Amino acid sequence: MIVQFIHIPKTAGRAITAAYGDLIDVNLGHEVVRVPKIDLAFCVVRHPVERFLSAYFYLVRDWNRTGDYNQAASWQRLIDTWGEDVEGFIRDKGWRVCPFYHFFPQYRWAELCDIRLRFNQLQKDLDGLCDRVGWPHRKLQEHEPRRHPVLPADLEQTVRDLYWEDERMSGLWTNKNPAAR
Repeated sequence: MIVQFIHIPKTAGRAITAAYGDLIDVNLGHEVVRVPKIDLAFCVVRHPVERFLSAYFYLVRDWNRTGDYNQAASWQRLIDTWGEDVEGFIRDKGWRVCPFYHFFPQYRWAELCDIRLRFNQLQKDLDGLCDRVGWPHRKLQEHEPRRHPVLPADLEQTVRDLYWEDERMSGLWTNKNPAAR
């Protein structure tokens, strides 16, 4: 069975690759493409507000050490204009002037997948994927989750509105959506 991992930014891609990189046949990083002749494609999806906050603070705190230097000007604008002010970034709709793929809606990747694993219960869903494709069960590396600020209701709604396409794929980040569709 030929398996492709479609890596949505800020949805445990490094952990999946570290644990299963030797078994995944195709991993194109953050490319939004499904390779022909793949038997199964999977991804991990995450609650959009949690993912947005994780992406923002990753870009602000860590990206300059690991990032795509073709986007260096956008990163510098992000730092110079907002720094750690995520609320200002949301109010100003900063993703329009700092168009990192980290802020792209998940549906752009997820709709290409046969299986969508849920970030909030990743190990359980991953074990189900392993059973389906005949892979050994492996424990994902634990990491200390970062604490992000709680957004005021109006700003959280702005983020949810940004990801309305993700919302239409109801159940992406809840227990309502089975891991294997």
